[in-house]
Amino acid sequence: MIQQQGDGAMSRRKDRLSWALIASFLIVVGLAAYYVLWPLLQPHVIVRLGDGLFSAQLITADATAKNTAHQGAELAENKAILRVYHHDALWPIDMAKRQAAFDIVWLNKDKQVIYIVKDASADSTSGTIFTPSSEARYMLELPNGTVEIKNIGIDDEAVFDENNLQGLVL
Repeated sequence: MIQQQGDGAMSRRKDRLSWALIASFLIVVGLAAYYVLWPLLQPHVIVRLGDGLFSAQLITADATAKNTAHQGAELAENKAILRVYHHDALWPIDMAKRQAAFDIVWLNKDKQVIYIVKDASADSTSGTIFTPSSEARYMLELPNGTVEIKNIGIDDEAVFDENNLQGLVL
């Protein structure tokens, strides 16, 4: 009889260990799925500009002010970051903490290109802070070299669905 109780205790320990391993495995799988799906869960919009069509992640003025988004990440081809501001202003971008170079396009409230910086990086000869020459409402960060490849120029008009921006702009 004493041996049966011992066997039961051993069985319970095996059960606890099994459940701990299963729980650990599920946590790891959940974290991996979260890491993979996180970019897909972020708000985004399709932007057409020049000869290009880009899947742009939306970043609000608040997130831009916190300076937390894409501080060193290189963008994949046909990907972009669209920064959306509350009002028109001379919105600068500081490339000091960036590791990759970008092409940066500022758009006015009518979504027309008003200023372009090609190959913006922390190593740029013109400094690390880039500011448009006139007031902008949007800033589009593109992979380095995209402005040339996709024939993007001043006065070109970007096309994207402003309904996707509902709730992002104050």
